[in-house]
Amino acid sequence: MRKLLCFALSALLLLGVLCVTAFADDIVAYVDYVNGLDSNDGLTAATAKKSIDNKNTGAMQHTKETGGIIVASGKLYFGGDYTLKTRRGGSITITGVYDGFDYQNPIPATNPTAGVMKMSKGAVLTIASDVTIDNIILFHEYDSAPNTIVVKDGAILTITDTVNCMSKGSQYYNIVVEKDATAIINGGTFSSITGEGTIQKSDDVVISAGYVDPDEGKPGVVYLNYTQGLDANDGKTPGTAKKLFGTVNGAGCISEVKYGGTIVVSGKAYMGGDYTLKDHEGPVTITSVYDGVDYKNPSPATNPACAFKMANNKTFTVTNDLTFDNVIIFSEYGTETIKVTSGATLTITDTVEFMKKTGSGYTLIVDSGATAVLSAKAQEEITVQNNGGTVKAYESSAPVEPPVVAQKTEVKLTVGSNTAYINGEAVAIDVAPINRNNRVMLPVRFLADTFGAEVAWDGETSTATLKNSEVTIVIVIGAPSMTVNNEEIALDSPAIIESSRTYLPLRAIANALGVANSNIAWDGETSTATLTK
Repeated sequence: MRKLLCFALSALLLLGVLCVTAFADDIVAYVDYVNGLDSNDGLTAATAKKSIDNKNTGAMQHTKETGGIIVASGKLYFGGDYTLKTRRGGSITITGVYDGFDYQNPIPATNPTAGVMKMSKGAVLTIASDVTIDNIILFHEYDSAPNTIVVKDGAILTITDTVNCMSKGSQYYNIVVEKDATAIINGGTFSSITGEGTIQKSDDVVISAGYVDPDEGKPGVVYLNYTQGLDANDGKTPGTAKKLFGTVNGAGCISEVKYGGTIVVSGKAYMGGDYTLKDHEGPVTITSVYDGVDYKNPSPATNPACAFKMANNKTFTVTNDLTFDNVIIFSEYGTETIKVTSGATLTITDTVEFMKKTGSGYTLIVDSGATAVLSAKAQEEITVQNNGGTVKAYESSAPVEPPVVAQKTEVKLTVGSNTAYINGEAVAIDVAPINRNNRVMLPVRFLADTFGAEVAWDGETSTATLKNSEVTIVIVIGAPSMTVNNEEIALDSPAIIESSRTYLPLRAIANALGVANSNIAWDGETSTATLTK
């Protein structure tokens, strides 16, 4: 009898497993970030879940165990980094079309309404189980903080040719495929598809050059007012001032001067915690006098209405060139610290006013390799701790050398065309750019000549050597890598010879000749690459 009971229980357990397996693909969860509720059952479009996974109450509540279908009847929104994974090895399909209904709505183009998957600023979606993305709008919103889909070891990501990739700007999703992972991409537009894993990409897939900041290299102006400003403001006027300093890719004022410029303190410039001013690519000036208006306000003396100030025991770290000019620096506690790191220069001009409530005022730490240029008043008011840097006096009468503006070279090359454009002037080239192995390949000799490098060819070893005063590049036909100044650089497609000319992938040869990725633009409609150095 006991054996019979055990057999019956085993049969029931096996039947349960078979049922789960048989019906796993039939598990469906609807999600609608705008109109759904996580308290809904998620089994119909009318009772859609709001989130993908909110403490086991979102759409993954149904599909987390054995997989199934997630239907984006509205927006499928990932509000931060997320890992898509099933517990028992089942697969997941994400779609905007199900049971005869097409929920996809690409309007408005700046934020599609339904049948769409999107992610928050800079978020990463990790694929840790087999996932298929089918019949849905993949929408990319933030050019300055791109989204990435990472396929983990052992997982398979399939993106069908029914996927519609849309972008608010010019950036699209990046896909990274880890070593033992697989990505099968049959359609869509992406900024990049890279990694050591298996990548199967159809000819219908478009690789966009990605985001090119129209303000790159241009210094900006932003207004800052801790008391009355909001980081949601544009910071372009005193009435729409930013509230905080923030980061170059955030919402604070530094995002408006990422290439250098002027922060106009029209109210309080307050640092409530330790803060590092970093990642901006040009010198920044902090001032309260701009465009003929003086915003400095020293009243009340115990807490000036318009001044730079910091919280108790906090440190402001400067990693790039910064100037305080025509601004009040206020010390409330006598414990505030400014630290200048190696390679950076802090300048405090003779127009800066110092005020303090108690104590001795600021401490300035100057690291080895750093420079502090201080007015006479600054040297009186600030306690300097020199850790091997350079400290010197500010001289207002010192002549100002005009900046040296380097002459840039812009090259436009179009796949299949024997006409290139150098700084807008048409130039005939003997061989045209080509598409090979899903890569745009550029003629090496033409680019070397354009950017001032000499080319030597060794026919016995099929080796091309490019050399100028800055770089030596060695390219071997068919090799998986090249060397740049004796450093081995992997190639995503090897050098080839066609029409008796050496070709390399666009970014490989451009980067080797000193063209930064930010200065490479790709127009998919015209198949034109623009390189600027």
